[in-house]
Amino acid sequence: MVRGKRQCVDSAFIKANASMDSLVEKEVLEDASAYVNELEENSEFKVTSTRKKLVERHHNWKKEAYKKMPGNVKSIRLDEDGEEIRPKYLSNHTHYSPTDPDAKISTKPAKPRQLNYAGQLAVDDAYHVYPVGFIK
Repeated sequence: MVRGKRQCVDSAFIKANASMDSLVEKEVLEDASAYVNELEENSEFKVTSTRKKLVERHHNWKKEAYKKMPGNVKSIRLDEDGEEIRPKYLSNHTHYSPTDPDAKISTKPAKPRQLNYAGQLAVDDAYHVYPVGFIK
């Protein structure tokens, strides 16, 4: 029934039954810096102070060089207290949904961010049979 010579694979977002308002920021352990220091001490790839200075100098040069380029100048919006209004940064690295932990934040061009599952489907080309289909 399945030829198996050629298969077509497609994926699509499947809307999750969770609200973007339910997102909670992931907590970082307080002793994370101590853990990172311990890892760096035992690492065979140590960054020397000379290399660190070169990288820092490059980043400073880059910041100055790109400062006046088009698209780099941003208008700053202020609230009633004079504080800068910044957009809420939402990412799978920083937030999760406690009501549906399997749902991931995703977006398509010209669409708002929303919680989705990634559905994937494989179809046999000869007989149009669905041998595999799963949701991540």
